Order: sequence, then C-alpha cells, then structure tokens
Amino acid sequence: MDAVTRVRMRAGNKVVAIEDIYGFMRQTIPEGTKGVVVRCLNPGRLEVRFTLHGLLGDRRALTVRVAPSELAKL
Repeated sequence: MDAVTRVRMRAGNKVVAIEDIYGFMRQTIPEGTKGVVVRCLNPGRLEVRFTLHGLLGDRRALTVRVAPSELAKL
C-alpha cells in the first residue's frame, strides 16, 4: 500500500483522479480530473462528484463510486 491509499478521505475533501477511472456501469473519468468527496461508503469506497469539462467549454458534474487508491487528496 502506498502513501496515497493510506490517506484518510472524508466528505468534503478535494481530490484528483491519479489514473483514468473506468469500469462496468460507470462513466470514464480522465486522469487529472478534480472532484469532491460526497460521502464514504463501506467497504472502503467513496462517492466523488467530479467536474468534467467538455470540448465547447461546457462543464458537467458527475457522481461516481471509486476506490481511495484511485485518488489523491488536494
């Protein structure tokens, strides 16, 4: 386990995706996308609201369940 996975996350923490986040039944989140932890789930999962930027300058918010090892605290 590296230092990133040992950081305790709480609701309200600002985070960044340290790798592309993708999987079955969830939207792809590119590496470097910033977000905010909405809530902590069991076992060891988080709900994070990411802000995605579109090609035409538009933005949209997306809430995704992720593992703490996919994130770094800002």
